[in-house]
Amino acid sequence: MTACPPLATAQAIGLPEVEAAALYGSQAVARHPALLAHIERAGVELVRRPRMRQTDPMAASSRPSSYHYVVDEPLLRTIAAEIQAAIPGAEVRLFGSRARGTARPDSDLDLLVTVPDAWLASHSRFEETDALGWKLAHHRLPIELLLFSASEVEERRHGRINVIAEAFRYGRRLEPAEPVHGAG
Repeated sequence: MTACPPLATAQAIGLPEVEAAALYGSQAVARHPALLAHIERAGVELVRRPRMRQTDPMAASSRPSSYHYVVDEPLLRTIAAEIQAAIPGAEVRLFGSRARGTARPDSDLDLLVTVPDAWLASHSRFEETDALGWKLAHHRLPIELLLFSASEVEERRHGRINVIAEAFRYGRRLEPAEPVHGAG
């Protein structure tokens, strides 16, 4: 038998991608006798990851991490300045666990980057987000960048359930650090 993780197992037996993704990391395969029989006929052995013990019911993950990212106000201001240097007119907003004050030492940095409509009309959102990620990589901490136009932000910021509304409800705007070579 060939050993493979649940997602590959589901794909190997011909499950649609959406259903296969739903099975990934779950115990659903083990509880589904017809699926198990199909897996056995396909000659595939299901490899299960060990379950982690949840010690704190409020913890997002019970997996211990050796990472500890120090994120202070000067670093946030520096990152905002670097983003604004790369995208003139951009506004940077911190949101997520670091904005709410519930971050763990290994939490990432969630940033909503709002850019002028005209700028986004002439640039690729995905390419620019990727380029920004590379420019910020020297800080050596996980940064989640979401890039939206000013009109997209205005349209969604008062919504009930979306990431932009969350960024405005619980987040805050980051002011950039002073330029290294200030006006003299």
